[in-house]
Amino acid sequence: MNQRIGRNEINMVNNNSISVSLDDLDWDIIKELNSNPRINIKDLADKLKKSRNTIASRLGKLEENGYTGEKNSQILNSVIIPNYRRIGAISGYILATCTAGANQQEVAKNISELEGVEEVSVITGEWDFIIRITAKNMDQIGETIIQDLRKESGIQKTITCISFWTYRGKNPFQLLLPKKKSSQK
Repeated sequence: MNQRIGRNEINMVNNNSISVSLDDLDWDIIKELNSNPRINIKDLADKLKKSRNTIASRLGKLEENGYTGEKNSQILNSVIIPNYRRIGAISGYILATCTAGANQQEVAKNISELEGVEEVSVITGEWDFIIRITAKNMDQIGETIIQDLRKESGIQKTITCISFWTYRGKNPFQLLLPKKKSSQK
């Protein structure tokens, strides 16, 4: 089941979730916001050579309810990622496995509500989850995060990995962009 909204295509995928195909302008907006998240609409419109109304409309669709109108279907999520070393905090990751028969999505949602948890991804492979954590110090990770996580029903075992340095990718969206057709000479 496909439907088109403007130049953007909405696809129903296997698990009844919705996938939206973004056009070049959507990707240009995302790339600009990734490199300069504080750019204003006027400067963004000037840089992309589009009207302010066009940019504002696209941003609204990307930031609010996407192109589908469904609740929590936004494409862009505004997230502030601090430099943890500069503010005297630490971050890291916890790999965790579920007990047999536990509902992974339910366990992941419960974990995401624990203090110090930034995000939880259900993953493939030997581990069931990768959990991004933040704390003031190692004691806080041990006392708060790990103890609370182990109390969570459905968690069998964990491994904690502390991040020493984090480098942000220069162009994290490159593989998602539509392939440009090469012109033959």
